[in-house]
Amino acid sequence: SGIYTDVISILGIFSALIFALFGGVSMVSTIAGLVNKVRISKLVFLVSLISLLLIVLIFLLLNGISGMVGKNMKTCCNEKKCSHTLYQKYPFFVIGIEICGIILFASSIIMFLDSNHVIYNHYIWSSIVTLLFAIIFIGISYKLLFKH
Repeated sequence: SGIYTDVISILGIFSALIFALFGGVSMVSTIAGLVNKVRISKLVFLVSLISLLLIVLIFLLLNGISGMVGKNMKTCCNEKKCSHTLYQKYPFFVIGIEICGIILFASSIIMFLDSNHVIYNHYIWSSIVTLLFAIIFIGISYKLLFKH
């Protein structure tokens, strides 16, 4: 029965990755076709949002498969009621989410400032808003990474 569990988990992992990656690549290529019509900040926003959703989708698929076959996906311990942070449990997932989140927040700030014509007219105001969003994102990242 151990070999069937391993075969199911390997097939599930590869099918989840193929499903998510090919769907994501086709969406990114469709969005990339809009380069001539859309500003680069909107394009980066859409690509980072799709990347964020793909990372979450792959994580959920792999977590579901690991639950079905009785394997543990956590890197910290094997306890059911684990007291570790999300970063300690799933470091690659959190790092991927944070990278996509940084790109998503930066592009959304640029889109917001660009739509209000603040970037070109008020450099100090745009710097303050960017710094404010960076501080908020660092605070969220700190809460994710460390226990309180």
